[in-house]
Amino acid sequence: KHILRGGKEDMILACVFNPPVTGNEVHREDGSYAPESEAV
Repeated sequence: KHILRGGKEDMILACVFNPPVTGNEVHREDGSYAPESEAV
């Protein structure tokens, strides 16, 4: 969960994943993602 607070102006955000997510990722028990080579 993230809470972002800004001023009265619009906030522009960018989120970048390297390597890019593919949509098939599965969270590990600790909430992280396994590298593609370890994915089940």
